[in-house]
Amino acid sequence: MMGGTGTESAAQEDEPQAHRQSSFSPEVTWPSGKGGGIPQEGLPGLEFTPPQGTHVPGRTASTAWEPPTDNGHLWGDLGIQEQVRQPHQPPDGGSESPDRTAAFGLPAAGQDFGPAGGDEHAPRAGAKQQETPDEQQQAVEESPRGRQAHAPHAMELAIVGGFEPYSVGDPGRAASMVVPLPDTENWHRRDSVFDGFTLHLPQERPAAVVRAASIRGLAHRASGKPRQDEYAYQLSQDGRFLVLCVADGISSGARSHQAAEVAARTGVALVAKELTSTPPDSLDWDHLVREVAGHIVKFARTRLPGGEELTPEQVVSVMGTTATYAVLDLLSLEVDAVMVGDTSIWVLTRDQWVPLTAVKNADSDIATSAVEALPVVTARGRTPLRSRLRPGEALVLMSDGVGDPLGRGTGAVGRFLAGAWQNPPHEIDFAAQVAFSKRSFDDDRTVVAVWPVAPS
Repeated sequence: MMGGTGTESAAQEDEPQAHRQSSFSPEVTWPSGKGGGIPQEGLPGLEFTPPQGTHVPGRTASTAWEPPTDNGHLWGDLGIQEQVRQPHQPPDGGSESPDRTAAFGLPAAGQDFGPAGGDEHAPRAGAKQQETPDEQQQAVEESPRGRQAHAPHAMELAIVGGFEPYSVGDPGRAASMVVPLPDTENWHRRDSVFDGFTLHLPQERPAAVVRAASIRGLAHRASGKPRQDEYAYQLSQDGRFLVLCVADGISSGARSHQAAEVAARTGVALVAKELTSTPPDSLDWDHLVREVAGHIVKFARTRLPGGEELTPEQVVSVMGTTATYAVLDLLSLEVDAVMVGDTSIWVLTRDQWVPLTAVKNADSDIATSAVEALPVVTARGRTPLRSRLRPGEALVLMSDGVGDPLGRGTGAVGRFLAGAWQNPPHEIDFAAQVAFSKRSFDDDRTVVAVWPVAPS
């Protein structure tokens, strides 16, 4: 969070900046070139060397590449060696090639095609009589290529699909120019994660479809810093309540990604445990938030050098995070939620985004990134937000990496995501949509979305 190079006003958000049409919003465009627009000539200092014998336009392979003879090898199964193999030599060392005249319609030795006077439809003496369709098919199947095509291990591949990154309006140069770097101090920390599944009630009927994705932003990819967002989810013991969390580590803290992990994973576990004896509308959210803060401080004191005596105010400068928690009743579709910081909660209806939390900077002329962050707990008497989903609506939690460009939900980003998420997309496509490109928005992106399933 707070790692972007800038924010855009709602007025800027509403400006049409389309370059190409998409299926649901004219502002959604796809940059030319696969995989983020890497130049076709490759990256500087890297040269592509094809396998020996592979044909590359403009190059000549000097030696034919022979695939392994193992029948289980994919290249052998597909019969690619047919394109590069040497002319057939009989086992006895002779020079005669197998008779392919029937297979390919070529004249045999001493034969000729075409009329030589007289009846133009009559074959010349010695010429092969025209074959019937059945004979032609049999000849093809008996040819070397035909035999291979009908071999037991032959396969036909129908490859469908492809991928190009999503962009909304002007994606900015960074979308295609940034070369992602790993975080060499946190190799275990994944660049991007996503999930997709369907929940069932104890009665075995589908209850909700869940999609979740957390994507490292362009700023952290360029600098080799870890993704500082995190999400978590867990069902209550009776399977009725779904507990969700999206946490957003503070950019200035070198260990904020760990604070986000603790807030998300430990937080949902604590809430789920509390739900075994307490209904959502009676949860003591103040106590739960303070308990999560205590776990972050404990983590810092045991993991940070010299951290035994650190106070929450000292810890937050090194590992601080926002967090938003929500409990969805899968039977009544009631929602109870609290937020610490600027991670937002929305209801996506059929035609608009409805915020359950205050929209960041919505009533301010000057954008600010000052937020409340754990483990410092400043608010007391935290009142949970309550709402109820209607059939066809979705509950969406998001970090400010998505919330900032979304704004009030009325601009290009709002129209794009509303159109894409009217129904649950494929989980991989969902992750790609969360990672859409838009100029000046380079923070980490995290979204958890839930679509309740109406009883049949």
